Amino acid sequence: MPQLTSTLLTPIHTNELNPTYMMLPENLSLGSMRRDEVDILAGWAADEGWNPGKADITIAWDIDREAFIALRRGPDLVGSGTIFSYGGLFGFMGLFIVRRDLRGDGFGRQLWRYLLESLQARLAPGASIGMDGVFAMAPFYERSGFVFADEDVRFEGIARGTTDAEVQQLDLSTFDIVDRFDRAHVPAPRTL
Repeated sequence: MPQLTSTLLTPIHTNELNPTYMMLPENLSLGSMRRDEVDILAGWAADEGWNPGKADITIAWDIDREAFIALRRGPDLVGSGTIFSYGGLFGFMGLFIVRRDLRGDGFGRQLWRYLLESLQARLAPGASIGMDGVFAMAPFYERSGFVFADEDVRFEGIARGTTDAEVQQLDLSTFDIVDRFDRAHVPAPRTL
């Protein structure tokens, strides 16, 4: 992933939008995330109450490091997001976050635009993009063309009681069931 720095007025490639030009404030840069920054991102997500699976971020990093984007001020991570492409047929954005003390200064808009246009460049023209989002940010996402599709409320706790007879233990022998279900509901295969 190329670096975008504050000293350049750089065109960003998109599939369907007119090229956009972005001037970052001095000392800000956008580009690929480093491994040490992934742990910072995971901490920020936890601080927000987001709960990706215990190993999800590490697994995602191992599968597609180019999907992790960093906004830095000097050497410090100040914002981030992920942009996954599933064979160019479907994209997914997540973990869009700016450090709390820097919110409201416009950094998020610049990071968002870079994330969206970088993901579009990884996709076939017209490919759909899904995302996890924060309800309070819905108007922001809608200004980029996103439409609310489903509400995903996550719960955590300790299950008590008896196990429903329909519940199946998932392991490698039953993975094909999960894969078939996933392929029926996601526009592109997500298995390797």
